[in-house]
Amino acid sequence: MKIILFLLGIILYTGCLSFHKARLDKLTSNSSIEIKEKTTDKNIILSSYIGDKIYVYNMYHLIKTEIYKNSKPISFPKPYYSTWTGIGFDFDTFIRIEADSFSIYRDYYSVQNNNKEIWTHYKNIDKQSGGVTLIYPTYFIIIDNKIVKLSFAYINKDQYDFVPPIPVDRIVLEKISDNIFSYELIYQGIQNNSIVLAYREYSEDRIREKFSQTVYYKINDIKDNIIQYKNIKIKIIEYNNLLIKYSVID
Repeated sequence: MKIILFLLGIILYTGCLSFHKARLDKLTSNSSIEIKEKTTDKNIILSSYIGDKIYVYNMYHLIKTEIYKNSKPISFPKPYYSTWTGIGFDFDTFIRIEADSFSIYRDYYSVQNNNKEIWTHYKNIDKQSGGVTLIYPTYFIIIDNKIVKLSFAYINKDQYDFVPPIPVDRIVLEKISDNIFSYELIYQGIQNNSIVLAYREYSEDRIREKFSQTVYYKINDIKDNIIQYKNIKIKIIEYNNLLIKYSVID
């Protein structure tokens, strides 16, 4: 008898998974990677001490992830399983998801031909039947930023309706990652009647030594208090051997 129940459990479980795969598409749009650039702010007065960066350029990856977050606890009846009667819900006991914890479940799916429904995987629920443990996927169904149903095991079957629907917040998280390329100018003070800057270049946070150099600007040759390195123009407002006040103008 246990062998029969075990085989029945495997058939139901694999059938459940294949049915999900046939009807659900995993969403990739909930996570995206963009290449961004950031530089030192222009046309404002800045100050840097010797050894400080006076200009920074950074190209990096910005990862955006969309999540859903519950502002209030979610409670729903515990599902139970019977080999002969199918899936049901035990209204005497409840599963509770605490506030702000819904966001940790980030595998999102959509139903084919119905992209208004977002399915988010909750967890697998283990139930004992005749000594055999059966594991089924469990999903929350979200429409218009509201949880409308809990799907237990089968799509469009054995679902618990949330009445009224439970509001959840759709939040976009941004994470800066993977420095692609960057360079910087560092104030080195005054030497031999020259303003001295150090140029440092990096690729994936590793310094590119052969591109690094020290640049000297003869004070007597500086016109209109503007110095330039490549396409970077800096207007010098005040300087000494310890401090420089300046503005990046281009």
